[in-house]
Amino acid sequence: MESRSPELAAVIAAYHDESSIDEFHRRLSDTLGELGRSYEIVYVNDGSRDATWTKIEALFERDDHVTRAIDLDRNSGKEAALTAATAAARGDKLVYIDCDLQLDPEDLPRALAEFDRGFDIVSGYRTARRDSLLRTAVSPLANAVWRRRWRTRLRDLGCHFWIIDGRLMRDCEFGPTNPIRLETVLARSRGASEVAVGHHPRPHGRSTWSVAALVRYFVGGLIGTAPGHTGGPAYTVRRQLSR
Repeated sequence: MESRSPELAAVIAAYHDESSIDEFHRRLSDTLGELGRSYEIVYVNDGSRDATWTKIEALFERDDHVTRAIDLDRNSGKEAALTAATAAARGDKLVYIDCDLQLDPEDLPRALAEFDRGFDIVSGYRTARRDSLLRTAVSPLANAVWRRRWRTRLRDLGCHFWIIDGRLMRDCEFGPTNPIRLETVLARSRGASEVAVGHHPRPHGRSTWSVAALVRYFVGGLIGTAPGHTGGPAYTVRRQLSR
């Protein structure tokens, strides 16, 4: 890896993704490599109890573009996991995408082209949701409330496909006691846009989102707190690999 900061940093939180992470990494790496821009990949294992961390360790060992591999000591939630990974990332532009293969890494070039028009944030929006009936039923209401609460026109705020200016994220000073809040990022942004992205049924395993978890996520977005965060450290790192 070159010593200076890469242009792009893919920031990936994984939870019970042992069956999908290898294919995801291959597709993400192929897509980033074809862009012709410098990049790094930061993985964080959010307390998975399967072989996800073992898979991440192997990716770190064989791919020099994986510059950080972080293992949290417990399942802390996506916002906390992404906060840990964001703190370790060096890229000028931060790319956030789920690794469960419901979203396509191949959509990144279009999102990056939109970002290069001068936006601080580019969000993906799913034109056809391939989720459970519960999640697709709750999503329109949640998005309507969040749009009003956060004063944004972005239509799919629950879609974890984002490109965000690295300086903007660092200026927010997120950390263990101040997990990432999308509301804060949007409020400080000079401009946000969106692109349509593909969405697929989850190919491996089952979603860990229960009704209670969805309610906590909705309420957390409404009142501006990370779900489950009570004011203490939102996460602690068990171990970290870096280069």
